Amino acid sequence: MSGEAIAILGLAICAGLCGVGSAVGLYKTGSAAAGVLAEDAKKFSKVMILVLLPATQGIYGFVMALVGQGAVTAGMSVGSGWLVFASVMPLAITGLVSAIFQGKAATSCIYAVAKDEKLSGKLIMFPAMVETYASAGILRPALRLRDIVAGMSCYTNSNFGAQFGFAGSLAPCCSFPLLRAAAEAEQATRISAAQKWAEELLTSSRKALADEADATVERRETVARLDGRKKVLGAKRELIDEVFARALEKAQNFPKARYAEIVSRLLEENAEEGDTVVLSRFAPLSQSETEALPVFRARKLRFGGADGAFAGGLFLSNETCDKDLSFEALIAADRVSLESDVVEILFSDGRKTE
Repeated sequence: MSGEAIAILGLAICAGLCGVGSAVGLYKTGSAAAGVLAEDAKKFSKVMILVLLPATQGIYGFVMALVGQGAVTAGMSVGSGWLVFASVMPLAITGLVSAIFQGKAATSCIYAVAKDEKLSGKLIMFPAMVETYASAGILRPALRLRDIVAGMSCYTNSNFGAQFGFAGSLAPCCSFPLLRAAAEAEQATRISAAQKWAEELLTSSRKALADEADATVERRETVARLDGRKKVLGAKRELIDEVFARALEKAQNFPKARYAEIVSRLLEENAEEGDTVVLSRFAPLSQSETEALPVFRARKLRFGGADGAFAGGLFLSNETCDKDLSFEALIAADRVSLESDVVEILFSDGRKTE
């Protein structure tokens, strides 16, 4: 078989299959429309466009056969013939299949129009979408075989759309420049919104950081003041403790006569008849010197030893109670009342002390 015959065969198959598909589709839509019009003949204009939709694939195949003849030349090679054959097969197959299924979709839309004729203008879009894959932009005088043509949509300047509720000329899609302008406008809006959001976030972040920095400085200053105050108070407390510690040390080292005088006074003020007296192991008085004290004999006190584990003073005990008259206990008892005087003496500088 020559290359010319192969090319012509391909064009014939393309026209034939597209025509068969349109015929089957028109059979389905025509049958459905006949049933609808039998019930209501006034709906003819509403269903007619739906009936005719599957016919376009047959037109595509016929046009392709006519245009493709320009590529068929006498004596063309077998390879060129097969190239023409393969080039028209996509339209042949999609034209056949899409016409049949477009007829089914249009049939369903015809039945819907039978129930509500107001839907005719909206329903036309559904079968039209099936045709998308069978269409090709071939209406160009300079078109040659193997050219790639992309079609966005088709237009008409007639008032055909008026019967479906469309005002003016029917143009179901916008121009590419308009689409691009809309996309660029949307992109610019989004960029502007993003920039505004970023600026607001940056401003709020800076303010938050500044407020946090101020709060941190204030907290650290407060902590530093408190730490300094604690250290001052601690130093003062240590100095007061040292004053009372020295007072205890001084009392412990009283001369014997002064020590005996203090012991006698403690016994006179606190001892009861028959009490046992225990002196500190650091006391400068012996047992005989203690027993020689007038108050010791007058109240019939008993000497319990000089081995008390305290710095100075004495310890009284009887059957009912014990009395701690050590220097430590006496100083601790008087410290509450004496401490304010000590503070006044140590830290008075004309200001109120801590």
